[in-house]
Amino acid sequence: HNLLHFLRLRMEPNAQQEIRQYAHTIGHEIVKPLFPIVWEAFEDYRLNSLTLSRLDQEVIQRLMGWAAESGKGPPFSVDDFLRVQDETWRPLSRCRERDECLAKLQAVGIVRSEH
Repeated sequence: HNLLHFLRLRMEPNAQQEIRQYAHTIGHEIVKPLFPIVWEAFEDYRLNSLTLSRLDQEVIQRLMGWAAESGKGPPFSVDDFLRVQDETWRPLSRCRERDECLAKLQAVGIVRSEH
């Protein structure tokens, strides 16, 4: 448990590249061969999972409510997402919570990734 928690923290995208490589090597070269079922569960339930904050959930609820009223459905545009974003995010030109929420919704296909 402690080792997997250690690895998860060091595999985070915001960790230094060298630290991520170190954790990746430990995980894939040591832990995975010795404990393949544990590693698969770790990948499924920790590395590749998605956690929704209260604000994320409220944005989804507003987005789905707006969709029911407007007759639109997923995938929604980024403009649709911005229409229902949390009120505390609106005045901010930069907002990490908004960016993270948008990235989560894009990752699961609720909001289109517009390039």
